[in-house]
Amino acid sequence: MDNKNLTLLNRIKDSDIYFSFIKSPTAILSTLILIIIFFCSFFVELVTPYNPFDPSSLSLMDAFTPPSWTEEGLAKFVLGTDGQGRDMLATILYGSRISLIVGFSAVIFALILGVGLGLSAGYFGGKYEMIVMRLTDVQLTVPSILMALLVDGIARGIISRELHDEMAIYVLIFIIFLFFTSAIPNLLGLSTSHNRTVESKFDFLNRSVNSTIDF
Repeated sequence: MDNKNLTLLNRIKDSDIYFSFIKSPTAILSTLILIIIFFCSFFVELVTPYNPFDPSSLSLMDAFTPPSWTEEGLAKFVLGTDGQGRDMLATILYGSRISLIVGFSAVIFALILGVGLGLSAGYFGGKYEMIVMRLTDVQLTVPSILMALLVDGIARGIISRELHDEMAIYVLIFIIFLFFTSAIPNLLGLSTSHNRTVESKFDFLNRSVNSTIDF
């Protein structure tokens, strides 16, 4: 097991991607910034003691506090506070966690469904491919903002306001999921169809050559 891990590590070190990465200060700096963002977003409790979603921890007396580097700023509020006394740094970090969860979840779900539809449409072809491609084309013609308003409007009409507020993040994931899913089948379907066409041409040429040789 250790030899396999060592071999994999050596392959990574010998790859062009690793060589280009270690030779690029911009890539290294960007990776470090990305790691810091991920860490601060998912372990925000270790970075700041404030929770903007906990009303009991808020104080209106701290409202509109300027950043700490100004004369009237406080050291405990690095970026200051908003009109409700919420720490701006904590608000940004908690919001970034939600944004990352929504983005990654929607893209992963879209890849699973989109890749499945695209590959199956390109492989089976025929009427199935035509139906899948036309449905995705229709979905692509609708702007994402209109799709978001449509889904949100339907959700508001079906479920109660309290339940809608609780499920808002899931509705957002579903909207982004629909937007990304519509683009993937077209790309994969065209690629698979192209590969199948090329293979059929090679098979035809191969049979033609064999027939000529046999003749």
